[in-house]
Amino acid sequence: MKRQQDSALKKTGIGSDQSTDPVSANLADSVFLLSLKELPYEASIHSFMLALAAFQRGLEVTFHYDFSWHELFKHFSSIGGRADNFSISDGNKTHYFSRSAGDLISLQNLHKGEDKQMTKVILNQAGVRVPPGLLVLSGDEPDIDTILQTYAEHSFVLKPLLGSLAEGVIRDLKADQVKERIGELNGQPHLLEVYLKGRDVRVYVVADKVVFAYQRLPACVVGDGQSPIKALIDIKNRIRSNHPVYKSAPIRMDTVTEEFLANQSLTLDSVPPKGKLIFLNSIPELRFGGQFVPVELSEATKEQAVLAAQTMDYPVTGMDMILVNDSAGKEQSFVLELNQRPFLSGQLWELPLGKSPQPNLVAEAMVDYYFPDSINNRRLPSASFQMREVINLLRSRAAAKVSLPVIQDDWHHYRYVFVDKKDKANKSSAQKTLNECLQLGIHAHLMRFTDGRMLLDTVAPQGKIDRLLKLCTYLELWEKDP
Repeated sequence: MKRQQDSALKKTGIGSDQSTDPVSANLADSVFLLSLKELPYEASIHSFMLALAAFQRGLEVTFHYDFSWHELFKHFSSIGGRADNFSISDGNKTHYFSRSAGDLISLQNLHKGEDKQMTKVILNQAGVRVPPGLLVLSGDEPDIDTILQTYAEHSFVLKPLLGSLAEGVIRDLKADQVKERIGELNGQPHLLEVYLKGRDVRVYVVADKVVFAYQRLPACVVGDGQSPIKALIDIKNRIRSNHPVYKSAPIRMDTVTEEFLANQSLTLDSVPPKGKLIFLNSIPELRFGGQFVPVELSEATKEQAVLAAQTMDYPVTGMDMILVNDSAGKEQSFVLELNQRPFLSGQLWELPLGKSPQPNLVAEAMVDYYFPDSINNRRLPSASFQMREVINLLRSRAAAKVSLPVIQDDWHHYRYVFVDKKDKANKSSAQKTLNECLQLGIHAHLMRFTDGRMLLDTVAPQGKIDRLLKLCTYLELWEKDP
C-alpha cells in the first residue's frame, strides 16, 4: 500500500472556530446531531444542551451520580446514571442543575408551581390572563353548573391537578359530557377549564426575557399530489425515526386518525393535492405525532409571559400559552401552566434536521443568567463532548462523578475526516489516532457515521494539536483519497 508523506489528517470545513462573539452551537450540525441520536435516554438531551453551552465557553462541567445530598434536587430523581444531575463552575462559584432546573429557584417556588390551581389563582391576582375554570373533585361542586352555563357555547377540558406531559388530559368536552367524565375520575382532583381553541405555544423565559417560542402542531402531512395519506404518514414516520426528539412519537394510524379524516371527507387512501396540509388529529402534543415550528410573538404576549414568570418568581421557565383572537381580531394570550424544569429539546424543531441552523438559545441564556461574568468569554461553538460516554461511566458505577475538560484561552477546536475508503485500515488507523490524542492529553472523540465516514473531533492547546499532526504524519496513520 502506497503511503502518503504529506498531511496525515484532512481538516473539515469547521477548522478552528474560536470566537469572542456571543454565538451559539448549531445543534443540527452533523456531529451534534449524531451525539444526540446516540443518547440512550431522550431526557439526557436537556442536560446535554445546557452542559454543552457551559463547556463551550470554558466553564467547568461535572456530572454526578448521586445528588440526594442536595435539598433542592431531592425533589427530582436525584440518583441515577442518565446524567440528569450536574454542576457548573467558573472557579469562584458553583451552581447545580437537574436537567434544566437550576439551584436559583427556591424549593418553595418549585412546589408552588406544581399545583395548577394555586398557580392559576396567583397568576390571576397578578393580572395574568388564565382560562376560566375551577377545581373539581366529585362533580357535585355548585360552581360547576355556573361555569357550564356561563360558557355554554364553548367546549371544556379536564386536567389532572398534578401531572405533566399532557398525561390524563381530556379535551373538547361538551357541557353535557363534563359531569359524566368527572364521575369517572374516582375523586381525583382535576381542573375544569374552558377549552380555548387557538395556537398552542411553548414560551421560554429566562431572566425576565423571552428567549425562544414554538407552536405545537397536531400530527399532519403535506400532499405531494401522488401518494395516499397512509403512504405520506409512513414516509414522515421514517423521517421522524431519525430525529432525536420526534423518534419517540411516530404518527399513529388508528381509529382516532380515521375518524378525524372522515370529518374532512378523507380516508387513509385519499391522495391530497400537492402542497395541501392535512391534519390527522386535533391534539397538539408530541406523543400523538405532533411537531414544533418556531413562532414570533406579539409584544403584548411577551409582556404577559414575562409577567407570569416574575409573578411565580421563576428565573427560568417553559410556559404553555394559548393565543386566540378576540371578536375584534386582536390576539389575546392565556397562560396554561409554567414548567420549572422545561424540556430544551423544542429548539430541535426542524424535520428533518440539518436544513437550517438550530441554535442552543435557551441553554446559552441560562448560562448567561447563572454566570453573567462568562457572557463575554471566548467560545468554541462547534466543540463537543460525548454525552453517551458520560452516561456509560455513571451507569456502570465506575465513577461517582465525571468532569469534562475545561477549555482554556489557548485551546482550539478542529475536526478531521478520515478519507481512506478501505474499512479495515480505516478503523485501525482511526483508533490509533484516537489513542495518540489521549496520550497527548487532547480531548478527542471519534464519530462513526452510518455512511462509513469517520470524523475526529479535537479540543486542545494549539501546541498539542501541532504535535498530533506531526506524529500522525510520521506514523503514516492516515491516507488521503487519491
